[in-house]
Amino acid sequence: MEIKPRKDRNPIVKVITKKNISKESQEFKKLFSEVKILAIESNDFHLNYYKSLFSNCVLCKTPSDGLRLLKKEKFDVVILDFFFQEKNGVELIHEIKQHSINCEIQSLLITNLDSGLTYKTLNCFDTYLFRPAKPIEIYEKLQLLL
Repeated sequence: MEIKPRKDRNPIVKVITKKNISKESQEFKKLFSEVKILAIESNDFHLNYYKSLFSNCVLCKTPSDGLRLLKKEKFDVVILDFFFQEKNGVELIHEIKQHSINCEIQSLLITNLDSGLTYKTLNCFDTYLFRPAKPIEIYEKLQLLL
C-alpha cells in the first residue's frame, strides 16, 4: 500500500492510494491509531463494528453519555446515527459543537438510507454515509475530514 503524507490535513492521517486495498483493515487501523474517535450509537452491533475498525474509539450508547464524555475529553471525530430516543442527530451535533473543548470536532453521520433525511439535514454534519457502510468507505470519509 502506498502512503503519502497530506500537507493540507492533520499530519496524523496519510493519504492512501487504491493500489493495494485488500489489506485495508490492519493498515487503516494503524493509520487511524492516533485519531481519537467517539462513536454515539444506540445499536450494539454498530458500536462493536466501529470498535473493530478503530483502535482508539470510545463508545457511547446514548447522546447524554456522549455529551458527558465530550465535556471531559477532546476528540477528533464523532461518528453518530441520526435517530435516538432522547434527541435527533441534528440536535446532538449542535450541542456537541457548543462545547468549547470539542467545538472543532469533525462529524460523520452513518444512518439508514430509508431514514427520509433531507439534503438540508444531512448538511448539518461534516460528512455522511448510508448503511451498510463498508470499512473502506468509512476510512475514506474520515481521511477527507482530517
